[in-house]
Amino acid sequence: MTQKIILLVSGLSGAGKTTTLKALEDMGFECVDNMPLRLLPALFSDTRALPDRLALGVDGRNRDLKTHVEALLDALAELKGVASHVLYLFAEEEVIVRRFNETRRRHPLLPSRPVRESIAMERQLLSPLQQHADTLLDTSGFKPADLKKYLEHQFGHGAKDQMSVFFMSFGFKHGLPKEADMVFDVRYLRNPHWDHDLRPKTGQDADVQAYIEEDENFILSFKSMHSLIAQQLPLFAASGKTYLTIAFGCTGGQHRSVMVTERMAEALKDTPFEVQINHRDKPV
Repeated sequence: MTQKIILLVSGLSGAGKTTTLKALEDMGFECVDNMPLRLLPALFSDTRALPDRLALGVDGRNRDLKTHVEALLDALAELKGVASHVLYLFAEEEVIVRRFNETRRRHPLLPSRPVRESIAMERQLLSPLQQHADTLLDTSGFKPADLKKYLEHQFGHGAKDQMSVFFMSFGFKHGLPKEADMVFDVRYLRNPHWDHDLRPKTGQDADVQAYIEEDENFILSFKSMHSLIAQQLPLFAASGKTYLTIAFGCTGGQHRSVMVTERMAEALKDTPFEVQINHRDKPV
């Protein structure tokens, strides 16, 4: 019998909560946004009546957030036979301000005040949810499609009892992926950027991969990373972790990190764990 799941989705306005709820709805979740918190403990009282996959959106617009958030968190913790997960979305302040400016939307918390003032107040209001979150997701570098892919990987129908492994490439110049559990820096490898013919290509192209493989450090370092990751995966799974994000970074996220990510996912595809890939900064 499939275990029921309640996913509590919260976070800063402009960080992607609406997009998240829409994506979860497409994935088969029944979604309720900003239901009064005082009603939720009663909703949880009979778990048999709950849908198999329920997503609840909670943000600074909830009028009883201050008075009932602790009761909500206690009720989630006491649920029997139901898996609960608190997902908290955030983004860098400059990114949120830019998103509001681009859409010409007013901040829902304080529509008549400057956006930065609203962000500060909302961050304070939501701090209990942030502190109790199972997943803190920084969406600063995410496009809507990236967010949807992440959600499908973590909470889609493919979410199983077995741990999922999410391999990611990124560019350090675009910032560290804050959702990563393990980060490997591969900037020491030979850089195709300095080859005129290879520069416009990516680490998925065979000639770029061959160029990187010619680096005498590649084979030994790849074997070392593979050995460490292969040894760590069952340990993380045994600790109860349901998904693991492993990131490989180079300067721009186009060549070396992409190649190593592809090779590592291929090398570990026959493990008991579901393996997926995301190239965060690779040119489309």
